[in-house]
Amino acid sequence: MIKKHKVIFTLIVLIVIILIIGGIQFHKSRYQDLYIYDTNDTIIELFEHNIKDFNDYVDRFKNHTMWDSYYEKTGDSDFVNYKGFKKYTTDEEFQFLDSFYQKYHPTFWGRKSLGFYAKSGHVRLIKDEELMTKTQMDIKKAKESGATVENYDYGWICIVYPRSEMNSMDKD
Repeated sequence: MIKKHKVIFTLIVLIVIILIIGGIQFHKSRYQDLYIYDTNDTIIELFEHNIKDFNDYVDRFKNHTMWDSYYEKTGDSDFVNYKGFKKYTTDEEFQFLDSFYQKYHPTFWGRKSLGFYAKSGHVRLIKDEELMTKTQMDIKKAKESGATVENYDYGWICIVYPRSEMNSMDKD
């Protein structure tokens, strides 16, 4: 009788371990490692010196179907892992995304925006030449939360969020 309980207990423990490992693997496949810059200024400087690359990113992907296809498949509108776009892009497009990630390390990807984390806060870059209502609301909300907003050429808006004790992503 005791041997039977040990076998059942061992099987339960093995099942739990397998589920934990499976959950970790699923999480890793959905999210990329979080790259954290030293300062917000580092991100801004990188953007300022490479604004044409950022324009190229938006020009290539602002009207791309990958956004909708990815959302329809996953139900997740929090685009944090560019690798999830592989099946919705051509090899050339995905190579561009991979190269862009290797060079700039965005944490969040959007049709016309990118997000980056730093030890000192985080930066969101939005390209919106027409200043759509959603962008206006994002700017207003950012300013209310203590962020600074800077306008750049080609319709780029840079929102710099200071380190927040409320946001666990901003912590070391």
